[in-house]
Amino acid sequence: MYNDSIKKWTILIYADGNNEMEEIIYKSLLACEKIGSSNDINVVVQIGKLGNYKTDEKNNWSGVRRYYVENGHSNLIEDLDKTNLADPNTLYNFIKWGYENYKAEQFMLILSDHGGEFIGCFTDESLSEPYLMGIPEMIQAINAIRTNLGYIIDVLVMDMCYMNCVEIIYELGQNENPAVKSVVNYMDSAAYEGLNYEKLVLSTNEYNNLFQHLRHIYHLYQLVS
Repeated sequence: MYNDSIKKWTILIYADGNNEMEEIIYKSLLACEKIGSSNDINVVVQIGKLGNYKTDEKNNWSGVRRYYVENGHSNLIEDLDKTNLADPNTLYNFIKWGYENYKAEQFMLILSDHGGEFIGCFTDESLSEPYLMGIPEMIQAINAIRTNLGYIIDVLVMDMCYMNCVEIIYELGQNENPAVKSVVNYMDSAAYEGLNYEKLVLSTNEYNNLFQHLRHIYHLYQLVS
């Protein structure tokens, strides 16, 4: 389900469950479904799953999939099979795909998984050997969205531990025309269950007006503080 209409917001969620956080990551998708997309926002998720967490036929799968999330269910848009979510090219391609297929006045990118300061983020255990995305590679993938394509990320939400290092914020904002306008991060380490995605989607629905942008940012900060 691609959307040709221009909405107020598109929320792009890069959810890496190709590790021991599979259950938590999958439950975040279910939380998004409690609100889902609306007339004003698109909720789009790329999610990885090892296949160890199975409760019914709905989640009895493994690999990486792209979903358009609606109230009560998610529509499968694309099955990427086994894909390395620790590869910065995978992150870049998801953002590019989301911008091209779900037009909006403003875009929010949410990164959800492990974080380890300068060590790296996005662990992937779905292939023959484990992988980890380096912080410089993650930032390069994000900044390339503007450098290569001219797109701007209005809000970057890092739902990962230890991503509040000054070095990471500096690298995201050092360019004269940075790709990211606002960064929402944890003041301390993240809760293991991550953000409350139901409240996050609800908040974006409530504050979707461009003139309420700062109020929306403040509300998101409350969710992670």
